[in-house]
Amino acid sequence: MTGNHLASLPRGWRWRQFSECARLINGRAYAQEELLDTGTPVLRIQNLNGGDSWYFSDLHYHLLEWITERVKSASHGVAMLHMTKAGMEAWPVALPALLEQRRIAEVLDRAEALRAKRRTALVQLDNLNQSIFLDMFGDSHDFKTSALAELCELITDGTHYTPEYSGDGVLFLSARNVVSGYVDWERVKFIPESLHRELQRRVAPRVNDVLLAKNGTTGIAAIVDRDCVFDIYVSLALLRAKNGLLPVYLHAALNSPMCAKQFRDALKGIGVPNLHLNEIRKTRIPDPPISLQHQFVCRRAAVEKLKTAQRGSLAQLDALFSALQDRAFRGEL
Repeated sequence: MTGNHLASLPRGWRWRQFSECARLINGRAYAQEELLDTGTPVLRIQNLNGGDSWYFSDLHYHLLEWITERVKSASHGVAMLHMTKAGMEAWPVALPALLEQRRIAEVLDRAEALRAKRRTALVQLDNLNQSIFLDMFGDSHDFKTSALAELCELITDGTHYTPEYSGDGVLFLSARNVVSGYVDWERVKFIPESLHRELQRRVAPRVNDVLLAKNGTTGIAAIVDRDCVFDIYVSLALLRAKNGLLPVYLHAALNSPMCAKQFRDALKGIGVPNLHLNEIRKTRIPDPPISLQHQFVCRRAAVEKLKTAQRGSLAQLDALFSALQDRAFRGEL
């Protein structure tokens, strides 16, 4: 599709508006005070971001996934891309006959199944890391516990003011960048250099610091694995380990069930959950000898090597799947 001109299609294909293929219904815009901790679940956009658990063996799903990037490019909004319902309904979609739709769906389903296997393998490796931690430091062991305030030389958070973002400049991370348990260096925002200099006077993150999501999505930690300059928002706490506490061990402890329970018990706020710094400082973790921490780091490194290989394979499958989608919905599959 170029400008307002629709590309020619293979025989048996027709251009249709998206409204002819699916019924679109807008969700309700809930006020913040209507979002409670209990009651009927409310599905919001953040429940779908990175939606590894959402699979449908149906051409509609594959079609929606394919046009998502095209819809994004036509959307408006800076902080959050937005497409109106009317704009979605008018979106042109190329559709083949029903028999061809089924064939395309079967091909894409098979490719999606391979991607799903890789994602499942990554989840299982994450579980293995957790099992290693619990096997070495869980409740069955009699290690003394210490408060994070005793084990860290610094526990603070990012700026409490919403910054002025820019198209480039200095990297700016928030809780959304750590929800996978790793720092997402791709979906980042930027702030001007002048604001960065001001924020660095309060906290200057560095490699091997541990970032902990403390607002909204809470209790998920990620270790800073790059030696680069960046700033953080109030939704992130920063923990810097003292000598005698390995950052990789701290990262694993923060993501463990024992910390998760303490964080849940300490959550403040009715609408958006908020984990206060004082509660983080009081959180207790096992304090094993440094030699055992090193053993854990070595065992974890072996698992991480496997995860790196799985991620590489998944990236290749994602690229293949994207190419298949492009060919499929151009009538070239």
